[in-house]
Amino acid sequence: MRPQVLKESGLIISDLPVGYYPDDQIASRYQVASQTEHTYAHHLLMEQALKYLKADSYAIFLAPNHLLTSPQSDLLKSWLKDNASLVAMIALPEKLFASVSQAKTVFVLQKQKNIKAEPFVYALADLQNHEEITRFRESFQKWRKVSEN
Repeated sequence: MRPQVLKESGLIISDLPVGYYPDDQIASRYQVASQTEHTYAHHLLMEQALKYLKADSYAIFLAPNHLLTSPQSDLLKSWLKDNASLVAMIALPEKLFASVSQAKTVFVLQKQKNIKAEPFVYALADLQNHEEITRFRESFQKWRKVSEN
């Protein structure tokens, strides 16, 4: 969470660690910082990652399913509104994880505001089911055609 000296990147991909960041003083430097409790580390890491992302570039995060509905989600959504657009949310099958509470979603963000297209939202039920993968691909292709117009 401490400032880094890094070049801007054209793509950032991360499986975000989930939990609370214990240093409130450092967390307070971020827009997603909570004033009432320790801030979620995954929120801080998302904000930090976008600082090093080139304009119009993409960040792909593996984060908890409840990222946008958790107790601190209002802070994250407020920050996102001013810094990036949600391009896609792809929920991974829950059976990939030790428990439902640990299930994750792929969140694709673009460092650009005011994207007019609706985000692509899909919940994958089974990665080993060929028909499911075909439906996913077709759904994505349909979304892409609509969003390009």
